[in-house]
Amino acid sequence: MLRTLAIGASALAGVVLVAALFLAGLAAKERDDRFCVSCHLHEAKFTRFRAAAPVDLAGSHHAKKAVRCIDCHGGADPVMRARVWTVAGVDTLRFLAGLYGEPERMRLPLRPAECRQCHTPILPRAPAEEEEGGGGAQTYHAIRDHDAVRIACAPCHLSHTTDSEARLQFISRARVQPICRECHSQFGGSSSRAASARAVDEPAGPAPGPAAPPAPGAGRPARGDGVESAGMKPYDIHVFVCMNRRDPSDPRGCCADKGSEALRDYFKQAVKARGVPGRVRVNQAGCLDQCQFGPSVVIYPAGIWYTVRTTEDVDTIIGEHLLGGKPVERLKLGSR
Repeated sequence: MLRTLAIGASALAGVVLVAALFLAGLAAKERDDRFCVSCHLHEAKFTRFRAAAPVDLAGSHHAKKAVRCIDCHGGADPVMRARVWTVAGVDTLRFLAGLYGEPERMRLPLRPAECRQCHTPILPRAPAEEEEGGGGAQTYHAIRDHDAVRIACAPCHLSHTTDSEARLQFISRARVQPICRECHSQFGGSSSRAASARAVDEPAGPAPGPAAPPAPGAGRPARGDGVESAGMKPYDIHVFVCMNRRDPSDPRGCCADKGSEALRDYFKQAVKARGVPGRVRVNQAGCLDQCQFGPSVVIYPAGIWYTVRTTEDVDTIIGEHLLGGKPVERLKLGSR
């Protein structure tokens, strides 16, 4: 009896030792990106990952911080870590047995928790001034109203796709815009080009042509849409005031040097003081790429662009457009 127990204990100890050595080896090898690629067969992704000039988000992370595969795919907490090791262990045994097949999708998708290991806080500080291209203060994460929206990182920040470029932080407009429209249905047309561009830090193109103001309530997200279900009511009107600052030597000048900050502050005060109906949001914007016509202002969902130079211009736009529902033709961008 004792001999049987001793044999059983020895066998159990042997299994535990082998498992421990296996996991120790796996823990050591998982830090080598080449080990990951040997099973996952992602040669093309691995080549992009280590490219000197990054062409996807994963490559950008590796180039800047020497991020490895396991840093993102290893799990941010003990529970996920155990799940990753379980999947990796089973896959390794299947590979050694010749039964492994390349998965068509991630069995353990990345969660926000994995991203927050490095990206906390997402915005470490508010930028003192805007860079050309809208860098910072008008991006998705800088708009505090989005704090109540529950959305994972991965749908917008795919790591291994090549449908964007470095200046857009590898965020694809084609991928992001449908996600934005789940809440902001009023930004769904071609006239919304600049507003959606702010979400991906891309300069807007030429000013769109005049657009008729929408009917009352048009484009407003219906009850139960993503914004309201997250506990936040959507805005009816967005007023974006360009506050981009360029180098003084730039011949195009910039809206900031033309007094756009003071105009933005006055716009906010006047909208509130005059009781514009509905929820109106006056935001600063990065470069709207219409510097020669500045200070530039664009109002959505109507998609009307204005040149606003004085507080009297602001009062006119509030009175005739926001209160009266009729765009101010003489103040439209390029007409002055």
